[in-house]
Amino acid sequence: MGTSNGRGGHLKVLVVDDDPLFCQVMEVILGLKPPVAEVHTATSATTALELCGEFSPDVVIVDHFMPVMDGDKLGARLRRLLPDSRLLSMTGMRDKEKPDWADAHVFKDGELFQALEQMLMGGIAST
Repeated sequence: MGTSNGRGGHLKVLVVDDDPLFCQVMEVILGLKPPVAEVHTATSATTALELCGEFSPDVVIVDHFMPVMDGDKLGARLRRLLPDSRLLSMTGMRDKEKPDWADAHVFKDGELFQALEQMLMGGIAST
């Protein structure tokens, strides 16, 4: 994928986390990365699914623990809805393993930003 979405444009990223502050921080950080053209955030799975229908993200970052629909259920739906998108599972819990739907799985610490850098530059983090 490189620094484009394969269609000649720059990357569109969706961050899904029930913590609005975390979403805001990620929006600012990702907005500073050159290959990223659009950053959208969602604080619920329902909003995430609506946004995916509107702008078809290249990369989706999904928090595992969310109310109503958790990250595993959302991730499985996103994999079917967006088969060509890169899906990154993230969690603050060290005992959670990479779900089948995810291209990469990271913890909400420095590891998250390393994996993001790899994904944005076209690689897939193998965690």
